[in-house]
Amino acid sequence: MTANIWVINWQAGGFMFVVYHQLTRIFGGNPYQIFIFLIGMWIGLSTLWLLDTYKKSLFFVPLVFLSTVILTLVKTTNVLQPGPVLRADYLIVFVAALIFSVSVIGQVPFISWIRPPRGKQNHLMGPPPRSIPQSPYIIFVSVAVAVVLGLLDFHLFSGDFLQLSENNDLAINVLAGGTLIFCFYETAEYRRSVRVLLLGPARAGKTAVLAGLYNDIEYSKTESSSSDSGYSLFDSTRYIESTSSNRLKKIARNLRNGKLPDRTDEEGTEYIEIEYVSGHQFFRKKTTVSGFDYRGEILFDRGTETENLGFINTLEGIRNERTVVERLLHRFGAIDYWNRAIEEQGNIDPRWADKDHPEIETVAKLADTADHLILTLPIDDFLNRVIERENIRGYYPYFKIEKSGNDQFDLTLPNNLDILRDKNAWEADLLDEFTGSETVNINRQDGELRFDDLDRPCPEPNFESVEYLIPVDKDTTYSHMANRTNPQIYTEQLEGFIDKLQEKGAAGRKFTWIFTMADLVAKDFDEAVASATEIEENGTESKIIDELEENIGSVSTSFRKRQMNSVQYCLFAHWIKEMYIKTLWDEQDFENVLTNTREDSIFPVWFDIKERSPEGELRIRTDKKRKGQSEPNDNARAEHRGDLLEGSDEILNRIEGKNTAMTQFAGSEIVSNSYSKLYGTITQSDS
Repeated sequence: MTANIWVINWQAGGFMFVVYHQLTRIFGGNPYQIFIFLIGMWIGLSTLWLLDTYKKSLFFVPLVFLSTVILTLVKTTNVLQPGPVLRADYLIVFVAALIFSVSVIGQVPFISWIRPPRGKQNHLMGPPPRSIPQSPYIIFVSVAVAVVLGLLDFHLFSGDFLQLSENNDLAINVLAGGTLIFCFYETAEYRRSVRVLLLGPARAGKTAVLAGLYNDIEYSKTESSSSDSGYSLFDSTRYIESTSSNRLKKIARNLRNGKLPDRTDEEGTEYIEIEYVSGHQFFRKKTTVSGFDYRGEILFDRGTETENLGFINTLEGIRNERTVVERLLHRFGAIDYWNRAIEEQGNIDPRWADKDHPEIETVAKLADTADHLILTLPIDDFLNRVIERENIRGYYPYFKIEKSGNDQFDLTLPNNLDILRDKNAWEADLLDEFTGSETVNINRQDGELRFDDLDRPCPEPNFESVEYLIPVDKDTTYSHMANRTNPQIYTEQLEGFIDKLQEKGAAGRKFTWIFTMADLVAKDFDEAVASATEIEENGTESKIIDELEENIGSVSTSFRKRQMNSVQYCLFAHWIKEMYIKTLWDEQDFENVLTNTREDSIFPVWFDIKERSPEGELRIRTDKKRKGQSEPNDNARAEHRGDLLEGSDEILNRIEGKNTAMTQFAGSEIVSNSYSKLYGTITQSDS
């Protein structure tokens, strides 16, 4: 552009040449002073990028561009000739332009920084995230105007328009100019909106995941950040800008204090928007993640797979109402169905909506237009093999039910009965009759489950038939306290949802499969790793397991994602998918639904849960410590408590379009070989 367009225009006395000399005449200077002033302005605006959290790693882009333009102009024009380059008045003009651009345009408080008010710290700017959008905006507009005017000047006044068009020079120049404008637009632009919706059954942890992501953005510091002030040049630390939900802030604060969120009720259903600085090292964006926190039972837990058609019927009705023109306008951004759905919350269409559950219509509209659907499933519905091997973590309560006769069952109680007292599931005097892990006999009388040895009903678990419980083996099932519908039912519902969502307009939609509460299988996974490393074999597979075991350690006592490398995390995810999910979800159906979402991997996430306190309350291990302490102290105020949601870094990388552990190693030979080794070990121990 400089040599082929701007220089030719300059030498031919084109429009930009005329403007330049008119500025000289208006301000009463000479051409060299105006040129120096413009250079000083550009350098000052570029310097502002160093103070901008989003742009500091790209500060060299406008400077390299300026250097290229100056060198070309100096070699091909007389803009700096004749006359000495270094003069006092030139230096004064340059410094004035520099100060004007930084202090006036950038509004950087240099004076208060040099002479701070009494009692205040001497900081140039506030803590990150910091943005100075005026500077990138002015630079982008300047380049765009220069390109457009240069092309018009060259092809309409300085050159032969028809002849140039015949030689395709016009197309080449327009392409070059458009590329330059696009590059500066991508460099200068701040915002990137990602519309995210979590879909999943009741008590799957959707609210906890949203709060965990918020917390881990707000409080985590990456290794690339040199200090808390965020002045590292190539910093990739994420920073929260804002959130629309005070409730989310409260839940995140409770997480940092070790408390898990309560289930979402009708009042808790709300639209949530989180604005944060993305974790990209160079092209950092102000990323907006929008979501809708709702009760999972309105979609999945309202009956059998044939009865629960509210979501699908609503989605079909919404789509049929939209004309071809409206769908086309939506594709080009002229109609925003997402924001319309948020604005119309509670306004239901009686033709297809469920008046008792108006949230279904909002969820259906959001799901239909979301950029990214995070399918959130709880691992505690797939623990049959863990329970069979008695490797469940001690804090998790479950009932084991073995059929002993016609309407007769052997019921194994949770090892800690405090959870039943805490949730008021059993009366206190009834709990006093039993101890943890005790097996008692129950039977069904007139449709009611009752204890054989006590003339009292059995309040929990309450089931009409063992077919509605989760199978462990032929005659044994288990039940937990989540009170969800059978996973074999809601997985079929989910398959139907995805089929319907993928019918129209889903070409650019992303899916991510996450399985919450993954720490529940940690003990089982740890046992497989330990067993595999005890087998003395020579060869690649044994070396792979040795390398994995080196950093995993005893995952059953402290299971932290930060202790895993990418290969280990991929192996753990692959282990969950093959060992647990596919035993209860038909293997072919599960592979088909993964393919339908253009995915082949799952992402496990979890909180590092402590064993139950004497009061029966679950607590998250927060690693809180006092300043100067090397060991955590639960009664201390934490300095940094990020990464509470283990695996959140992988989910955020997915949302931002960055590489994840799955991108690098899912399906790799090291993961498949390692899984084969672990599977062989666990199979031998089972037999």
